[in-house]
Amino acid sequence: MIALGMTAVLACASVCVSAAAFTDVPEDAWYYQTVTAMTEKGLFAGKGEGLFCPDDTMTKAEFVTVVARMLYPSEEPADYAQDYTIWWDGYYQACVANGLFKRNELQYNTMESSIQRQEMALIAVRAMEYLGEDMTAIQGVSAQIPDFDRIGAYLSPYVEKAYGAGVILGDQDKNFNPTDFLTRAEASTVLYRITAPEARKPIAQ
Repeated sequence: MIALGMTAVLACASVCVSAAAFTDVPEDAWYYQTVTAMTEKGLFAGKGEGLFCPDDTMTKAEFVTVVARMLYPSEEPADYAQDYTIWWDGYYQACVANGLFKRNELQYNTMESSIQRQEMALIAVRAMEYLGEDMTAIQGVSAQIPDFDRIGAYLSPYVEKAYGAGVILGDQDKNFNPTDFLTRAEASTVLYRITAPEARKPIAQ
């Protein structure tokens, strides 16, 4: 089986907890509700000593792990693993097998690096499509993203859909900041909005 000890650092735990258990997630924080929801579902856990570390960035492996646990709760990642010495290998292979992304879209040898917001958009949109959402209707949003020209050409359609659907928003100037790294607080919010459409803030088209 996959060694899951490291996942307590980033993603999932067998014991569900509330954000109230984390000393660095105050009730008035913008991410309090989403961290609470995702930790109670067992998708996220703290980093020890009562800390959630909301501003820490997530690696691609960490984000893929929480998404895989959200989408494939009844599957055993160990059944997909090709390298049992790498804790996230089974989750990566499960996502590939289920069509969440292709190997050339999220390369195996880059999984330990931090995930960019534009890379997150690809996975988020694919996750929503996997859950049955029709994302084809979201068009014409690019003009509302001032830094749209900074987004990679291949990833720009996914950013447009994720932004348009209100799954992840821009900064105070509406910039998407595509190459910025996704934080744990942001990741919990993205996952929450994927599973709770009523919490999204869609952009008018």
